[in-house]
Amino acid sequence: MLNENTLSKLYEMRLNSMAQSFRDQMTDTAYVSMQFEERFGLLVDSEWNKRRTNRLKLLIKKAEYAYPQACIEDINYAPERHLDKGQITRLSLCGYIQDCNNVGVTQWQDFVNQ
Repeated sequence: MLNENTLSKLYEMRLNSMAQSFRDQMTDTAYVSMQFEERFGLLVDSEWNKRRTNRLKLLIKKAEYAYPQACIEDINYAPERHLDKGQITRLSLCGYIQDCNNVGVTQWQDFVNQ
């Protein structure tokens, strides 16, 4: 009874991912041996990850990208494109932001047409 009240309160507070993780923990015996802090950390991580994912999806949708499903792994590194895979990988890690550097994209038309 106490667990059902807890679940309903979590859903009422819109902590849906945390509630689902809690429900999973109640039914999976693998969590029995874990300490409270570990289990609670997993619940919080679940909710945080879900919110972060939802926020990123919303930002991508609002940005109205031409290719919202594009990803680094799908880049075509054909020789005629003259792309440096190492440079693209370094840029994908976003270290230039922490280093306060700017990035300019040139020959945009080449990227779109290929």
